[in-house]
Amino acid sequence: MPLYLCLAAVCTVSGHNWTLFLGFKGGKGIATSLGVLIAFSFLIENFFLLVLAVTGSWLVIFLSTGFVSLASVICSAALPFLGLTFHLPAGIQVFLFILGAFSLIRHKTNISRLLQKTESRFNTASFLKKIFK
Repeated sequence: MPLYLCLAAVCTVSGHNWTLFLGFKGGKGIATSLGVLIAFSFLIENFFLLVLAVTGSWLVIFLSTGFVSLASVICSAALPFLGLTFHLPAGIQVFLFILGAFSLIRHKTNISRLLQKTESRFNTASFLKKIFK
């Protein structure tokens, strides 16, 4: 995998997380990171399995707990370990560590609220009622 693709991906996620146009504030990078991972799944052998594992894990955690942030934090922290599990090249493992670290940095306040048990849950029932009205 060429280094410039990893660098472009890191810059894309960084630009979303710390955008110049919003005073270096922005999103948490989860959707952007997933987009990058999906793009890489076309280029790297076994990467599609990593994307499936991350997406499936996120869904299971979210649906079982109702916490979007908990699912995002756990899956972000798991990225480097999944890179090892799927025997990805060392450079890709470093890339996965960077993506995971960016997400954990951006979720610092969510992690604090989770530990204090003040984090908001996603109300799935209410959401589904609004959709199917």
